[in-house]
Amino acid sequence: MNLSDKTHNAAKPDVADTINPTKETLQCKHKQPDEHVYAIGYVKPYFATIDLEKQYEAAAEFTKQSATSFDHVFNYVTSPHEQPNLRIRPFLYLAQQATWVFTINNVDTYTLLPRTLTQLNALIQASTKHEVILVGLAEHMSVGGSYGSKALPGVLVEHIIDTVDGTKSAPNKPKEGALAQLKPNIGLSTLERASNYLVTHFDQININQAHNEIIDCVNAVHFQHMPSHEDRSIIEVILSDPNDTRFACNIDVTNAYPFVSSKLAPFAKSS
Repeated sequence: MNLSDKTHNAAKPDVADTINPTKETLQCKHKQPDEHVYAIGYVKPYFATIDLEKQYEAAAEFTKQSATSFDHVFNYVTSPHEQPNLRIRPFLYLAQQATWVFTINNVDTYTLLPRTLTQLNALIQASTKHEVILVGLAEHMSVGGSYGSKALPGVLVEHIIDTVDGTKSAPNKPKEGALAQLKPNIGLSTLERASNYLVTHFDQININQAHNEIIDCVNAVHFQHMPSHEDRSIIEVILSDPNDTRFACNIDVTNAYPFVSSKLAPFAKSS
């Protein structure tokens, strides 16, 4: 399996779900990150050597799973005959040695760098082909891909949010109009993170206290920085309906997790 040549310019088995009873941190060294990432895409593992590929294929055959059922293979549990109460994941080492890639709009965009077993388990769970939200920290260093493919920017994983498990509310209706034109992006700049947050949380944003929709159809979307907040990164989002009635809300993207700092309401242009 080869990593895509495109960029975003468009171990041992674990016992009882621990790598080490006293140290959960994965053994990897990273430079100090300095940029938040809030992106929408898909997680998939690659194996950097033919030997690892063959080991994974053998594991999939042993567990009677499809080769694309990464979560079932990595999470396969067995118990030694001499210790029937001990639960072991014999193929977790393959997940630890895999190269985890985040794909946005069918382009391999980031190499994901988990630092704890919890984060690795989240990547395994996310490999079920569901779209997820990546919350992480970008590095200036790039991480080499498999078989000489171009290096991808590395992202230290903070959190993986599954968009279909109830963490994010299901859409009330398919996105249409201007919202449908907001495609997932690399989620690095403040505007990009605000756009991704709007896309993934619009149905929560577009609800008033009576639980009714505020704007029925979005005809245009405009993002702009709010310069008056010197210590915060605030993006004002202005939505227009077909009648050119405008509504606005503020999204705070200062830290890893964006949030609405000013609820959606009729837009009043400041003087």
